[in-house]
Amino acid sequence: MPLTRQNKLEFWNSQQPIFEKIYAQGMNKYVQQNRQIKQAFGCNDGCLCCIDEGITGQEHLAGAGILWEDFEELKRHLSKAKVKKIFSHSNCGAAKLYAEKNNLDVNNSDQYGKDFAKHLASELGISWEHVEENQLHRPNTFHIARIIYYDATNHFDYSRSSGFPPGFEVSRAISDKHHALEEVRFCASVILDENNGFGDLVNEDNPIIICPIANEDDKNLNRSTLTEEIANLLPSLNAEFGKVFMVSGFTAPKSNFLDKISLPHYFRNN
Repeated sequence: MPLTRQNKLEFWNSQQPIFEKIYAQGMNKYVQQNRQIKQAFGCNDGCLCCIDEGITGQEHLAGAGILWEDFEELKRHLSKAKVKKIFSHSNCGAAKLYAEKNNLDVNNSDQYGKDFAKHLASELGISWEHVEENQLHRPNTFHIARIIYYDATNHFDYSRSSGFPPGFEVSRAISDKHHALEEVRFCASVILDENNGFGDLVNEDNPIIICPIANEDDKNLNRSTLTEEIANLLPSLNAEFGKVFMVSGFTAPKSNFLDKISLPHYFRNN
């Protein structure tokens, strides 16, 4: 059952202070002033998940790649990224879109998502796991994301740092420009959905943030390149959804070994 408007407002208002800072400062300055953000770049679990903000891991493709037209091409990308495990999840919007595009029964979309991820994992010789709705980091029927992370680091997990608001994560580094930008478009459609997203709460004064996260070690995916990719997409996004987008990114900080472990786990009081 969709959330009531009052329920949506509660989630919206809880995030508003952090978004007001980002709207005013931009992501680059906001990140520079937040000491906790470095923790978000220590994800090294080798897991491929959906772009859904309710499920987190090292790599993210919509429906674990279910929307890719060329299965062999997808396998090559994931092999190169050394993915170790694949997750599917219940109520996956990408699996529903896959069903619609292929004239399949949308009511069975969860099963299509499971079957795809399981088959993909089998083809790659790695493990697979399914995440039920009650295990997601969001309400069962509602997306709480207002930001789309366009990540080129392959180690970003927003949930590891309280400095980042929950958002969709598009892994640009393991994808290609075509698929990654289509995933950005898909994320926007979910955020603006009146039933499953924030809908008309998003406006020109409170826009969706598209956040390119550059990797300074990858000259091909620097901040300028990522921002240009999003900028070239923006006219069609504005035409389809209205002028409700803000593009603001940053270059990821360097992480070290201590950023990749959970310090409270290792140094807890006995």
